[in-house]
Amino acid sequence: MKRLLALALSWSLSLSWPASVFAAAAKIEIVRPGLRSGLAPAPGLTNPVQTNLSLTAPSLSGPAALAAAPAAPQLEIPAAAALAEIRATADESEPKPTAYQNLEAASEPLFSPSLFDGANPLPAPDLDLLDTRRILAQAPARSPLSPYVFARLGTILDGWAQKRHERRVMARHIPTEELEMRQSLETAHAHLDAGRPQPALDILRKDFIDRTAQDWFQANPLFAGYQEQGLAYHRRIEADLLAAHERVQRRGGSGALIDEAKAARAQDALLGHPYRRTELQAKDSGHCVLHAFYNAIDASAGFAFPIDPAGFIAYARRTLNKKVAIKDIDPHRAAALERGLGLQLSFDAGEGMAAGAMRRFAQVLGLSMAERGPPKSEQELLGHLRSGREVMLSLRLFHKNHGSALLHHQVYLLGAYPSPSLDRWIYMVQDSGSGATDFYTWRELQDLVRETQVLDLTGPVKTP
Repeated sequence: MKRLLALALSWSLSLSWPASVFAAAAKIEIVRPGLRSGLAPAPGLTNPVQTNLSLTAPSLSGPAALAAAPAAPQLEIPAAAALAEIRATADESEPKPTAYQNLEAASEPLFSPSLFDGANPLPAPDLDLLDTRRILAQAPARSPLSPYVFARLGTILDGWAQKRHERRVMARHIPTEELEMRQSLETAHAHLDAGRPQPALDILRKDFIDRTAQDWFQANPLFAGYQEQGLAYHRRIEADLLAAHERVQRRGGSGALIDEAKAARAQDALLGHPYRRTELQAKDSGHCVLHAFYNAIDASAGFAFPIDPAGFIAYARRTLNKKVAIKDIDPHRAAALERGLGLQLSFDAGEGMAAGAMRRFAQVLGLSMAERGPPKSEQELLGHLRSGREVMLSLRLFHKNHGSALLHHQVYLLGAYPSPSLDRWIYMVQDSGSGATDFYTWRELQDLVRETQVLDLTGPVKTP
């Protein structure tokens, strides 16, 4: 009798309990493929996370195998953003300033405020919403009791198992990579909240937009929310820099501001040099750095022998250019070899000059050049002008004719004067890209200036 009861009990249990006790349990595997550089805000992402998600289906035995088993639940992860346009313009090497064209007039006021002046504050990143643990916690968890036999009790236990699964996931430590992405977003937001878009742009492009970052996010779609937040901040910066540059361009031909600049010289209220016209550089050329050097020398100490911008550019190419041909190798492979080894086998000063080439050219000219970074305050910038030194500015901006391409451009700060009509300092900037002497406010310099170079000239410059 006891043997019969035991057999009956084992047969009834086989109807309600599958061979695998936990039915349709989500299996989450975190794979760390190794070190990878180029993503972290500071000092660098050292352990990017590859998240593989798989679901283990239940194995049924006995009569329950005849029933149609429900489909295994799937964990939905947001796909990575489509970044083809930004990928095409991402920087892979040290940026080189390039030229741009004039902008058409628009109806925006000449002195409208920046997007970062506080009128339209930028929201801080919602780190709780971006937390990847919340995404992982959405993976369905089932109780060990089959709902086919005890439907009501199975539903109750399913809810209990789901809550227990969520608590366990939320109790995990946040991965190091995610902590660093949070730090990047918070730092970028702090810069934007303080009205400093250029440092924020460095962080966002390095950690969320450039090719290394894009490859990482494509391999780790679980973190796509962080990249979307970084792109949202980047779009805000792009809109502000584009609007700031358009205002400056429209203001360049203002006769009232030109008259004020001339009056400031007569009243001894001018810092730097008086207003002068600016020559337009060759169309679609990379001569903006050479024009900035030429304008700085011509407005101050001058040249020992007469020379025009075209002759100055020819002199720079004659003294700086170099070309080393690698025999029997494709030019694209040669360029990749240069990047990989950190070498520059060929260089043409007429195609643009990065920071290192600018330093070498200053030495050739016999000038002392110091890189000061972006000005931290208006008083610091005015201090450079009061010291009698010459100031060049490296701008980073967006242009509506270039889509989402980030442009690097070099200009020369001619001087500054207090505008009686606008009750602020106005800065005169010689811009060969537009062929005009533009008028900037401090707000626009904050938005557009990435680097400041201070030149010391002891006498006329010789260009043999």
